[in-house]
Amino acid sequence: AKNISVVLPATVNNKFFMPATDGPAVSFLAYTGTGLSGSFVQSTSGTVPAGNFLNLTIKKGIVATINGNNYGTVIIEDGAVANFTAANINLVQLRLIKANYSGITTLKFSNPAVVRVRDYVLVAQRARVNVGGPRVVFHLPAGKLFEVTGSNAELSVNINIPDGILKLTQNNIIMTGLFTVKELQATLASNVTWNSVGYCSAPA
Repeated sequence: AKNISVVLPATVNNKFFMPATDGPAVSFLAYTGTGLSGSFVQSTSGTVPAGNFLNLTIKKGIVATINGNNYGTVIIEDGAVANFTAANINLVQLRLIKANYSGITTLKFSNPAVVRVRDYVLVAQRARVNVGGPRVVFHLPAGKLFEVTGSNAELSVNINIPDGILKLTQNNIIMTGLFTVKELQATLASNVTWNSVGYCSAPA
């Protein structure tokens, strides 16, 4: 990175001060969603009905399949499992609510996917995003934020925010993938494991 700041007691053993121009050229794919209306709450396990919902909530503890690809705010509550099947997904916001100590909030993808987010992504405590799944790439536009606020969270995705922020604010976080961001903030995070690329190798 061009600028690297480390605040004690954190340590970074090897710092390379240079413009980040030697990585892969990652194409940015902008949000293209339209025609959102209404709200739906999935309160029993099963498939979310068809509809471009402005608000979609997957209730606590249930297992839901989401076949649609165009939503506003998607909230996955404590301990729920949500599985997207589409290959090209548009979301205004995505929020994984923290799970209590007896559960895990899970976001899965059945197929390789591009997720175009307009505003914001929040991943909270004891959440799992695409762990063991196919290649998935999140794209966020300039000035937007992808935030991991919960401890014991694990993500296996590529994140592309070429003019935005990836922010980590808790501990025991595992991040696997290719991360293209303007600014990485981890000022309150501890014990973060970064796994370079892995099976998320293609930067599409």
